[in-house]
Amino acid sequence: MYLSFRREQNKPLCLFSRPDMNYLIYTFRFYNWLCLPGTLMVLVFFASCRPDKPSRYINKTDLGLELDTAEQVLCSAFIEYLNKECDGKQGPSMSVAVVHLNRELFQFNRGQRRQGHKDGLVDDRSMYRIGSLSKGFSGILAAMLAERGMISLDDPVSKYIPEFTLKHSSPNDSIRIWHILSHATGLTEHAYTNLIELGKDKTTLIRALSSLDVRDSTGKSYAYQNASFSLIEEVIASVTNMSFEEALQTLLFNSLGMLETTVGHQAMMDKTNKVWPIRNSGRMVSASEIDDGYYNTPSAGGINSNLHDMVIWLKAMQGYFPAQINDEVRHLAFTPKISTLGDDKYYNFWPGVTASFYGLGWRILEMNGRIIIFHGGQVSQYRSEIAFDPQSGYGIVAFFNSPSYLAGRIVPDFFQMVNDISQ
Repeated sequence: MYLSFRREQNKPLCLFSRPDMNYLIYTFRFYNWLCLPGTLMVLVFFASCRPDKPSRYINKTDLGLELDTAEQVLCSAFIEYLNKECDGKQGPSMSVAVVHLNRELFQFNRGQRRQGHKDGLVDDRSMYRIGSLSKGFSGILAAMLAERGMISLDDPVSKYIPEFTLKHSSPNDSIRIWHILSHATGLTEHAYTNLIELGKDKTTLIRALSSLDVRDSTGKSYAYQNASFSLIEEVIASVTNMSFEEALQTLLFNSLGMLETTVGHQAMMDKTNKVWPIRNSGRMVSASEIDDGYYNTPSAGGINSNLHDMVIWLKAMQGYFPAQINDEVRHLAFTPKISTLGDDKYYNFWPGVTASFYGLGWRILEMNGRIIIFHGGQVSQYRSEIAFDPQSGYGIVAFFNSPSYLAGRIVPDFFQMVNDISQ
């Protein structure tokens, strides 16, 4: 329904617009003052519904970083792309950063931290739930422990969780660590994800998974999981003598300087500078609360972070923190374990994708002749994307507080621009 105002020549502006009411307007012109408050109220209402204007992007040239010609061309094209996608449109709040080699080229932050409230604008320290980008941290942490000889990726999961009795598809074999980290257990997709969403604890998940029979060939068939993936938490806890959360904090967050990245619902709620999810995407209304879904499986979807810290993570994934995460660790995590090309998910329909695989908590795409290391996330209305191209050194991280068309397109569109400047 749309409200419109019409003013005919030499006639006063009024909320009445029906022709058969005109005589009333002229007969009782002194009542027209009543129209003014109503008009002002409607105008204020529409002003409050205007889509948020993007806050100004931070181009690092403003801070003394000199860009080469290719970087300038890419940044200009991508900023124009983001402005075109956002300006004058109602959409989610978002934060985007672009990295080239060991340099952050620019940030783009748009919108309010909480629509309809006076919480302020989104910036690079605003916290989001990162959803399944959490799996990349879990895969790297497992690869670190494997590189240090504390575990073997071929170890049976039952070595560390004796009560886990899920059988391999081959009677004389076992479900191994790499199987759970690459979604290659043979279970049907999202086996017992419903128990996670019901808030069940790890003991319940282990018991439920152990009651199943695998449907497909273990180690050969891909089916995305959350419950079985989360078993890596018990493996890591058993060999580090720390909880999974403590291991993340000690071995990754603190050592990399990601000091604002946290795990858990309370940690998110304790942050003043956080972005609230949008529940009604049509009206851009913020949720009244941030739910605690998937915080009971932090390895699969329970990490909170911001643009500042995730730029550090993106650089670390490209090899610029070798003292903390060396090349062997990254090689273990990014080596394809299983094909995912048969999965009917959005990334397989990106232009130029000819093959896709899963490593340890990371996706590996062959796209337009390049290898793209990538993962997407969605939890409690938050959307997130991270990707980088080891060949060109370009990478991108993007957060949204609601699913949107742009969230599903920003990665391939960005790397198409990288291809264009490289030709």
